[in-house]
Amino acid sequence: MRYPGSVRSSERLSRTALRSRTGLMLNQEARPAVKVSVSMITYNHEKFIAQAVESVLMQQTNFDYELVIGEDCSTDNTREILLEYQKKYPDKIRLFARECNVGMRQNGHLTRSACTGQYMAFLEGDDYWTDPYKLQKQVDYLDAHPECAYCCHRVAVLYDGKEDDSFGAYWPKGEQAEINGFVEVLTGACEVPNCSVMIRRELQTSMPDWFIKMPIGDYPMFCLCAQYGTVYYSSEVMAVYRRHPQGLTSSWDWSKPVLNRRLVCKHLL
Repeated sequence: MRYPGSVRSSERLSRTALRSRTGLMLNQEARPAVKVSVSMITYNHEKFIAQAVESVLMQQTNFDYELVIGEDCSTDNTREILLEYQKKYPDKIRLFARECNVGMRQNGHLTRSACTGQYMAFLEGDDYWTDPYKLQKQVDYLDAHPECAYCCHRVAVLYDGKEDDSFGAYWPKGEQAEINGFVEVLTGACEVPNCSVMIRRELQTSMPDWFIKMPIGDYPMFCLCAQYGTVYYSSEVMAVYRRHPQGLTSSWDWSKPVLNRRLVCKHLL
């Protein structure tokens, strides 16, 4: 199912979160608010980061967007590559180069906190988007559906450049409903690939203290935000989720998702 093309002025959801802007090491001045902020975190992604950045820069939109990058003190050439991109696209890219390695959870929190857009999309430095109209399609949907907290879509899965049969080459592997709610996200009936999401930024600008301590950050955030509205899922494939020997899931402790769900249930139910 493709994203509907109708557009109307967006409305804010009734419940909003407090804003937090602590702990950032900035190397770029904040700019006027844009329609969409793309939040990208990266660490030691020199083989993949250019493709990730290019997939954002290729987006065709009728609105302004920014790419906000949190580079977590990589030990390879990731930072050097990003500095070149930032010099080439100073009006589009805001680069936050950490003075020390703060870890994925904190880097993600700091990078999201630096975003200014009405909506926020996510992309890690080893994944990439494949549809040049991805941002436009998702903005059109959120503008037209103020009851929707966030939207997501199916993604292709690659392992070392080849389709990954362990995920059935796609994620989610099977069918799932278009319109979902908190229960579907909590139980996993609605799977939400991180690189597919566009969310209303106001919903995640203040997360509870327990969120930072969770073993996996994406799932709790998507559960928290699903409390504020519906979740729209499209089966259209518009991104690639990459698995590789240096990636998070290659050495994954598969007990963590189970623990994550138990902890989220403890805090939210």
